[in-house]
Formats: sequence, C-alpha cells, structure tokens
Amino acid sequence: MIEVYVTTGIAAVVTAFAFIAWLMVRSRKNTSASRGAQETWTRQDGQMLKLMEAGNLVLTQYSASGRLEYISPEIKRITGIGSADFISGRRRLNELVHPQDAAALESLERTRSNGDGEHADIDCRIQDQRNNWHWLHIQQRRIVRRNKTVGYETISVDYTALAELKAQKKRATKLQKMSTLILESFLATDDTRATLNRNLERIAKELEITEATIHDFENSDGCSLLGSWPDTDRTSSRLTHRPLTASESEQIRAACQVLTPIRFGMESGHSGDNTRPLCRDAASLTGIIIPVQVIGELSLVLTFARDRHKPWHADEISALQLIAQSISRRLERERAVQERTHFDEITRGHERSEIIAHLASGIAHDFNNIVFAISGRVQLLQRRTEDQKTNESLNEIQMTLKGAKGLIGALLTMHKGSPRPTGRVRIGPEVKAVMTMIRRLIPRRIELSLDMNDIGDVEVELGAESLHQILMNLVINARDAIDNKGRIALSMTRTFDRHDTPMLTIDIDDDGPGIPESRRAEVFQPFVTSKSSGRGTGLGLSIVQRVIQESGGEISLEKSPMGGLRVHVGLRIASGEGAHVQDTSPLRERAPVSVRQRLKRVLIVEDDETIKALLTRFFQSIGVAVTSHGDAREVEASLRESTPPFDVLVMDIDLPYKTGVECIKELRGQGLQTPCVLITGGLSEKPEGITNLGFLRKPFEIDELEALCHRHARRLARGLRSRDDSPSTRLI
Repeated sequence: MIEVYVTTGIAAVVTAFAFIAWLMVRSRKNTSASRGAQETWTRQDGQMLKLMEAGNLVLTQYSASGRLEYISPEIKRITGIGSADFISGRRRLNELVHPQDAAALESLERTRSNGDGEHADIDCRIQDQRNNWHWLHIQQRRIVRRNKTVGYETISVDYTALAELKAQKKRATKLQKMSTLILESFLATDDTRATLNRNLERIAKELEITEATIHDFENSDGCSLLGSWPDTDRTSSRLTHRPLTASESEQIRAACQVLTPIRFGMESGHSGDNTRPLCRDAASLTGIIIPVQVIGELSLVLTFARDRHKPWHADEISALQLIAQSISRRLERERAVQERTHFDEITRGHERSEIIAHLASGIAHDFNNIVFAISGRVQLLQRRTEDQKTNESLNEIQMTLKGAKGLIGALLTMHKGSPRPTGRVRIGPEVKAVMTMIRRLIPRRIELSLDMNDIGDVEVELGAESLHQILMNLVINARDAIDNKGRIALSMTRTFDRHDTPMLTIDIDDDGPGIPESRRAEVFQPFVTSKSSGRGTGLGLSIVQRVIQESGGEISLEKSPMGGLRVHVGLRIASGEGAHVQDTSPLRERAPVSVRQRLKRVLIVEDDETIKALLTRFFQSIGVAVTSHGDAREVEASLRESTPPFDVLVMDIDLPYKTGVECIKELRGQGLQTPCVLITGGLSEKPEGITNLGFLRKPFEIDELEALCHRHARRLARGLRSRDDSPSTRLI
C-alpha cells in the first residue's frame, strides 16, 4: 500500500514539473514572439526609421486598463520633466499638449480605456518647460497574449527640426509675398497712414493675428486711434481700441524710446506694466509692439496680438520691423513735402526734383534691405537643402525677388549717377515672365493679349531689368488710360530701321480715349501726365524714353487701330557671337572649398539687426569666426586688439554716428590695411582712392560677398593692392 502511495506521489511530482516546464517554454515562446513582432514592426516601418534620425525617441508602456507603467528617460529631454513625475501621476501629457491637438491625444487614451484597436498613430505638439513647442509623431499598438490584451505600447518621435524647417520655408514665401504687396501699395500712394490702415487686415490675416491696432502719436489732439482690426465686436477685445489718455501716451512714449520691438504677454518674460495702456489683458495672449519713429520722435505704434499658443517667430518680427522702417522713412519724406508747400510757384519745379531724389534714395534703401533680408535667408536655405522640389520653390522666390527690384528702378534712374544694367537679353522667356507679373496687376475685366508673331529666339541689346521696366510702365499706363476696363494688345515683330539695322518692334495698343496729336510730344517731359489729378507722377514715359534711347532704340506715339493710343517701341536686335547674354538666374556658382577655408575671422559692422544677423549666420555656416558691431565707433579698437587679426571687414555705408566711408578713410589714415567690403542699400557710390576696398550694392548674392572677401584676403596676403575687376564688384 505504501508503494502505491509513493508511486502515486512520484507521478504527481513528475506531472507537476512537466507542467511547469511546459509553462516556461510557452512563456519563452510568447516573449520571443512578442519581441520579434516588436523588432519587425520597428525595422519595417520606413516612416519611423526616418523620424528616428531627426529627433529623440520615447517609449511608453501602459497596462491593459490604460494606466502608465513605464516611460523612457528621453521624455525629460523633450519636456524638461522626469519620467518619474509622469509614472507617479504628478504630471500628465494632456497638460502639455497644444489645444488644437488635445482631441487626437484623447483618442489614443480612449482606445486604451476601451480595450479596442490594433494600431493608431497621431501627430501632436507638446510644450516644454521653456514654453517651446515640440512636434511628436506617436504610434500606438496593442500587446496581445493568448487572445487577451495585456497592455499597450507607444513610440513617440520628436521631429521638431523637420517641422520647423518646413514651416520656415512656408513662412519665407508668405512673408516675401506680403512685404512685396504692401510695399507696392505704398509706392502707389502719397498717404502712408491711410495705406497702412488699409493693409492692416492683410497683415493680420497673413500672420494669423487675432487683434491689431495702430495708434497715431502725431495727432494735434493727443494720441488717436488710426485703425484697428477687427473693426467689429469690441466687447471681447483685449487690446485698447480707443485713443490713449495723456498719461497713457507718456507711458507708451517712455517704453518706445528705442526702435526695437517690444514683446508682451505669455512669452515676453516681464510683467508688461509698461505696455498695459495698449493691452488690457495680456495673460491669455502673446503680442508685439512695433514703434515707428520720425526724425527721432514717436509717430505711430503698431500693436499685434495672437493666441497664447502661437509664438512669434524671428522672421515674422523682422518682416514687421522692416515694414515699420519703410513707413518711418516715408513719413519723414511726407513731412518734408508738407514743409515745402509754402514755396513759390517759380521754385516748385526745382523743389519737386529734390523730393524725387530723396524719395529714390529712401525707397531704394528700405526696399533693397527688405529684399536682401528675404533673399539672403532663401540663399541660406538653398545651401542646406538637397531636395529638388524645395530648391525649385526657392529658385522661384529668388526670381520673384529679382523682379521686385525693378519696382524702384524708375526712381533710381532719376538720381544722378545711378548705374543701369546693360547687356543683351532673350526676349521670349523674359516677356513671358513679365506678362505673368503684369496679369496680377490687371483686372480680369481687361482683355490682355500677347502676339509674338514667331519672332524666334531673338536677343536685344538691353538689360533684363530695363526690359521689365519698359513693359510694366507702358502696360500700366494703358490700364489707367482705359479706366480698368477694355482691351490691351501687345505685339512684337522683327523688322529693319532706315539704316537697315535689325530691330524688334513692340506695339502696345489700347481702346481708350487716346492722346491728341498736339499733346503727344509733351507727355515725354518729366512731371507731365495725361492722367487725372492724383493718378500719376508724370515720370513713366519720360523714364521709358530715356531707357530706350540709351540702348539705341526709339519710341513714338500714334493712333491705335483699336481706337485708343499705340505706343511704338523699337529695340536693336543684338548681333555677333559670344556677346554677353545677361544671366537672369538667381543662382551663382560657389567658391571652391579649398579657397573658402582660407578665411578665418570677419568683423561685421551693420546697424540693421536683421541684416547683421543674416551676415553673421552666413559666415558662421562656412566656418568663419564673426565679431559684429552696430556702429563704427569701436572698429579701430577691435582691429588693433584682435588676435589673430581679422581677415576682412564687412561694413555698411549708412551707419549712425559715423558713416562707413568716413570710418574706412580714418582706418587707412591710421595705417590699418585690413581688407574692407562696403555694402549699401541706398544710392551711395564707391569712394575713390582707398586701397584694399570692395563694394557691393544690396540686394547682392551671398556667394558674391564670399568670393569678394576671399579675393581681398588673398591679395593682402600677397602684398598686392586690389583693383577694379568688374562693374558689380569694383576693386581698387
């Protein structure tokens, strides 16, 4: 009997051990299968692999009931909060998620709570302890063992860098378009304040602004409200949509003594007491104040507010600041015009010429700085990206900026000594490009036609910018003549003049009222216009005639077969092989790496913070150490005390306290021969008689600046004096 009990006991023990062994083998198989599934899921998901290369990876694990059990330590690098705080429940991701993405994150939580769903993925924004937003791509999968849900696992990838690069490209295009449209509107009017008020809604919508106000501090009755957006439902507004009191005005004047933008609200970092008169409730928004000064006195204050979850980007602030600077200069010129109204009729002609000269200088400086600020950043993006489609988009932006330079060409030609680009240009592609721009300025109810009459691949002896200027002026004149309704026809034909010289004729016809034959000669005189009062400067045809005659062409007016006016233009067709054809491409070949490595240190002197930051970023991107100043007062000390010495000095001409020309003359007088490249956005010319000096006019290509700096550094190292090489970079 005992043997039976022993035998039975041994059999039970053996059976138990066998069952335990079976469970262990099954558990190992499930664990191996789970690991294999997880590894396969990670290796085969191409999107996840791509995102892992761009940022930090965070792994989280939840129980079957949805309770957080594990979160990897990488979460602290993203949020600034340790994993223990999340696991203990002291902090939750829901507290950090962007309001617009909260629903997506809650959908993952519902999936875990309900115990359904195999896989899910979302994109959301998480805020760190410094109020910066991070883009996360989150993929969640359910872990199942023996047909039972045992938990959930998520993998989160921080791809903020990729998202910001994409957003930066999009913003660059949007800001360029907005700035160009606003500046075009300023060029078409003499009332800067009214034009700014009309553009307030455009700025607000383009920059996704919730509220905006403009306060005028030049009003005789005190500080008045010039304009605001939106102009309805003021009950819930947080900005001050009313005139300021005397004490409030003094408080804002004190806060806006400097020209730098003032931030307020969530990301300002201060209490906001100094800006309280302009914003009654800054706790729930993020805003910026842009002061506009005229001759050292506060003139306008632009206030913009956004929702607190949408931060301000540096390029957006720079665009607003550059527009404000342009407004400031225009208001200065308007004040100068108003102060001259008491002059006699006898001296008025000379007075108007002076105004045009100052107007040309001011607009050229402002506009060229704005174009260069945008163009320079686009060029930096081109250096960083290898994506073909992105490069094509950036090239289109550069081409648009190149066309935008022609907006001030008319005024530049009225300034004594202004250089005009020469060369030869292919008519076909240039005319099509100009017509694309013109169609944006022509109402749809105007019928605009182009007939090139199979002229072929013809080239004319004229600069591309001059051709743009001619066609733009003549078509816009025709548009105004027919009062924005009717027909405009542009046709081109190859022919010969009376000396058998090959010519390209361009005829612009309209069906408007035309110009009497007795007045056709006088409309080519400066300041004479056939338009109604307030609709023209009288400069368009005068400038067009000058451009055409300088290139050896001719222009005349006659009655159009369409019933209105025909403008007949004859341009000389370029002859001979090997002649220079003007390059209209925005890209230039970069200097070889072996050459660029010779430049070690650069000193930048620029009062415009946006331009200075752009130049600093460029030189640092090619491995050059940079020191910068906002004016020229400390340049000599920096050059003498620097060890090792600076290779090149890059200096703006239009500087406060001391101009760039005055500074370089003093440096040469003190025996300092550091190579210098002078840059300007205005109409200043290169000074003569100064050694080791280069000159560039904004907007220039960054590669031009790089090549010029290397050229001067090499020449100084060889003990040679620099001398003029080309019209665009004349060296002494």
